[in-house]
Amino acid sequence: MKKYLLLAMVMIMMISAASCNRPGVTSNEKGEMVTLKWLMPGPGEQQDSDMVWEEFNKKLKTYPGMENVQVDIEVIPVADYAQKYLLIQTSGEKVDIIQTYKLDYILEARNGSFMPLDDLINKETPDFKGQLPSWVWDYGLVDGETYIVPNYQQMNKAIWSVVTQADLAGQYWDVEKAEKVFKSNKTFNEECYDVIEEYLAALKDAGKIGLGFTGGNQSGKGYENLVDQYVISTYDDHPKVYHHYMTPETKLKYMKVAEWYKKGYIRKDSLSAEPQKDIGKKDGYTVWFEQTMEGAENRLESKYGYDLTVVWTDDSYYIPYICAAGGNAIAAGSKHPKEAIKLIELMNTEKGRELYNLLVYGIEDTHYKKISDDKIETFDYVGQSNSSAKYGLWKWIVGNAYYAFDTQNEIDGWKQYIFKEVNENGTGKTKYSKLIGFTPDLSALESKIAQISAVTGEYGKSLGSGALPNAEQIYEECIAKLNMAGNLEVTAELQRQVDEFLASKK
Repeated sequence: MKKYLLLAMVMIMMISAASCNRPGVTSNEKGEMVTLKWLMPGPGEQQDSDMVWEEFNKKLKTYPGMENVQVDIEVIPVADYAQKYLLIQTSGEKVDIIQTYKLDYILEARNGSFMPLDDLINKETPDFKGQLPSWVWDYGLVDGETYIVPNYQQMNKAIWSVVTQADLAGQYWDVEKAEKVFKSNKTFNEECYDVIEEYLAALKDAGKIGLGFTGGNQSGKGYENLVDQYVISTYDDHPKVYHHYMTPETKLKYMKVAEWYKKGYIRKDSLSAEPQKDIGKKDGYTVWFEQTMEGAENRLESKYGYDLTVVWTDDSYYIPYICAAGGNAIAAGSKHPKEAIKLIELMNTEKGRELYNLLVYGIEDTHYKKISDDKIETFDYVGQSNSSAKYGLWKWIVGNAYYAFDTQNEIDGWKQYIFKEVNENGTGKTKYSKLIGFTPDLSALESKIAQISAVTGEYGKSLGSGALPNAEQIYEECIAKLNMAGNLEVTAELQRQVDEFLASKK
């Protein structure tokens, strides 16, 4: 009898082991099924999503430590992401990995939605921290503890360039002088506007002003966004907090556009016009601003269909304290944090490069073709994938963009330029924010910030249009209302937090 019982037990164990290892069924060392649920924003589910994700799960099992793991991926349209995440939270649906782009990850970490990661990383993926620059990890800190693995991509603050039609610039503008003036000034000051006005005046005299000038964020040169509408100077040894309307450069911008409106350099219907509709048109604006990086001239010429002159307003790079791409967090309620952090490590390191590119770009010869070992041509989109593409996720959402293929949309050597020259200061032209790792607490300021935003919403468009005969009076009226709404108190509290953070670093 004992012999038969023993034989039965052996057979049960063999059947159990076989079921745990058959394709599509996963288990951890305790014999439990392991499926990681990963939420991320993006283009939404696409025609070939299931096909690619099935292949991703097959490949994942070939990586050491991931043999018994599969991933349930949910890509939510970016416009719906924050709301959908909130619904998932309130429903109690189990999630393991959460991409934090469009979420208030600081608030979520403080509210206990995310798991602290330092001990987990040190235990399960001890080499992970050395695979990213130390300052990149600082983006994942909340109150001194790592809560997200930041997505490493192009990290610098946008550089704004003045853009105009090449044939007009060749005849009527001293481009070399303009470039020298822009790059020699730390902020966009009177001298910068003067060199543009010389060009606008020449165009007007020649009868070629078109729709004239439309501004960009030029007044932000030399400043870093702190929170909401508050900034700090990037050149201060000890950063000072300002509401951006109260910087000299913002006031100058509003006074200049009012002056230029009167001189005929700005279209008469500027208050009601929608500038984006006429940027880049041959019969549209003759001078406008664009965000630019290396290769911008070719990219913009391809976009608009004619030759352009692009004049950078800066010759250096600035890495701000905010990581625009967010990162991946592990839900506090995840039952599989060990597997989750190992998957995140694969998406951010050399050993997971092939798997990462499969998830981002799909299957070779189905969704893209190889141009070279590290460059591809995507089939049904250029640049960033969209909902109508058969497949394609956003590389900066999934993980470390250093390991992404370059595409036909990027200049040769793009990654070397971005990651080595810009991000890692390979040319000595990059400056890093003193506030990387700073996590402001806005809980006591929310009502005042909302009132302040209402004031700028009331005045911003009219001041920016130039179509005000009494621009300085309206500007001062706006400043007075900002202060009545609580600006001075918000500024003081943010300054206190900045000072406290800087003191903690000494």
